[in-house]
Amino acid sequence: MYNIKNIYFNAKGRMGRLDFLIYTIPLILYELFLFTVAYFLQTPLVLVFLLLGIWPSLVINVKRLHDLNCSAWTLVAYYIGMFALLAMYYFNQFSVFLYDLIIIYSVVYIYFVYFKKGSTKKNQFGMPVEKSVKVEVVSKKKTAKVQKISNKKVVKKTAKKIIKKKNRRLL
Repeated sequence: MYNIKNIYFNAKGRMGRLDFLIYTIPLILYELFLFTVAYFLQTPLVLVFLLLGIWPSLVINVKRLHDLNCSAWTLVAYYIGMFALLAMYYFNQFSVFLYDLIIIYSVVYIYFVYFKKGSTKKNQFGMPVEKSVKVEVVSKKKTAKVQKISNKKVVKKTAKKIIKKKNRRLL
């Protein structure tokens, strides 16, 4: 899962809080750099590069929402609110109620995405990332141990069975 193509361009799967934070930081720095360049150069070419950063940002947010067992439609609702906020600013048509509602929704969305722990069990979007990695590692360790001490293990199992039988007879 941990390659750039899967992280930034494939919306399938889930992403935990720490991974989300780690992979969001480069995107935020990229966008800030381009906004700074756009401010000083004022060329339309910078807009193209800004638009290129939108898709990876969407994919990471969708994966994080999948970890919270939410669909991508939650993200659509968030962006509709942001565009409404920008439209209100651009057209100078501020509605205090709508403005407050959008701000509250944004704060709640950011809280859930950054701070809420994802579902620990398998959901409709797959296994939790941390658990699937741990299960793989544990199963590899167990198979390696079994291969190394297979003869000892058989001896131990038979010894345990004999002890159990003797204990049953005593009862």
